[in-house]
Amino acid sequence: MSFTISLSDIPSKSDSYLRDNYIIRGNIGSNPREYLNKVTQKETNEERLVRIIPKNSITSTAGQNRLLCEISVLSRLEHPNLGSLYEYYQDLFNYYIIMERFTGESLYDRLLRSNNQSEQNCMIYMQQLFAAIRCLSENKIAHRDIKIENLIFGSGEYSNNLKLVSFSSCYIFKNDEFMAEKVGSPYYLAPEMIRRHYDFRCDWWSAGVIMYIILSGSPPFVGKSENEVISNITIGNVTFTGSIWKNISSQAKDLITGLLRLNPDERLTPQQALDHPWLSTTVPQAPSRESSAQFISDLSHLRSSQKLKKSLLKYLSVFFISLEEYQELYGLFSYFDSNLNGRISKNELKVGFIRLFGNRIRNAEREIEKLLENADFDESGELSYNEFVTAAMGRQNIIEQRRLRRIFKSIDSNDNGFIDAQELQAALSRCLTKKNDTWEELIKECDTNGDGLIDITEFTNLMLSNK
Repeated sequence: MSFTISLSDIPSKSDSYLRDNYIIRGNIGSNPREYLNKVTQKETNEERLVRIIPKNSITSTAGQNRLLCEISVLSRLEHPNLGSLYEYYQDLFNYYIIMERFTGESLYDRLLRSNNQSEQNCMIYMQQLFAAIRCLSENKIAHRDIKIENLIFGSGEYSNNLKLVSFSSCYIFKNDEFMAEKVGSPYYLAPEMIRRHYDFRCDWWSAGVIMYIILSGSPPFVGKSENEVISNITIGNVTFTGSIWKNISSQAKDLITGLLRLNPDERLTPQQALDHPWLSTTVPQAPSRESSAQFISDLSHLRSSQKLKKSLLKYLSVFFISLEEYQELYGLFSYFDSNLNGRISKNELKVGFIRLFGNRIRNAEREIEKLLENADFDESGELSYNEFVTAAMGRQNIIEQRRLRRIFKSIDSNDNGFIDAQELQAALSRCLTKKNDTWEELIKECDTNGDGLIDITEFTNLMLSNK
């Protein structure tokens, strides 16, 4: 997967675009380089965050590269345990990044509120963190600032859906590349980062630090000063002393020790951590048969052979459902995604349905193949989270006139009543996976009058058709 984008790849929009599409609720933070505002999308009434970054604040090549790296990672990686980026664009003076707004608490806040976290809770949290880091590491990406403040729960006091956020320090490594820049908070720094010769495996160390903090309430390496903390990290002597560790299992301690190995070549990988015996007892809660049966029914109706329609459906699943709808589906997705890679394979669907229904589904193998064929918009052979969400939302909930008009308007950026190839590319570039088709060719799928544009009637007919 290529993650390289340039400043010219950031879509250009008018300086009124934000006000036209969002209600600005107010500034909730700023620094010399950017402003953070809470906004509400007019089309969905969904709260989001927008980062406004003045172009004159990042004139250096290094600053521009950091911005491009963050946009590249968040716009192209799709995983339920990673924060979401909805839109990014530029006008004459600023760059804009519109992101998911989290209403839940951070892991830091939860630990403060309830300082006695059970091993069972720790398993739930760490399993999701390892899954998120695995997704990054598979693409040679380092977050470089993994800490309990950057792990956010879904809405609701007792939600356990955890997401890794704050990617402003992330970096995409080339093959055999090492970095020297020291980034992050002292307690979480990997020893190789302190030595200024590291790669994405620095995140694996940070995961070990977080696990230690969850179980004990304090970091594994402390000191009276930052220099002393740094010195203790480079020594790497992990201890489990104190009364709190007496009730912690030996398997938990073994996993922490494997993550906090000084030599990154000997450190446990995220996959090895997920396969560790300590996590073998975590089983996702089974969804109800009713919700699963509804999911099967929705999938069976969600079919299309048209590439444009598939891309539009995926665009809809990213931008036009509410946070509550999205989070409600997380448990169902997690139940099927047994290896936590953010994708559901044919075998995972089969195993999940057998666990839920036994032999109640006739011709299960054929039904599962049909489900994958209908919902696998990018033809990868698996269901991504957004594809799953699109399918599980249900055809009648997704494709209705009012929502279609909103989608059309959001793509028609110049508001002239037509969608051209440039507007289609700006909106769907992150949702279309078959890059060999030109945008003009995609328009032909619904351009019934042959003018090279899509009007609202053609758009609606495409989305409501059974093709």
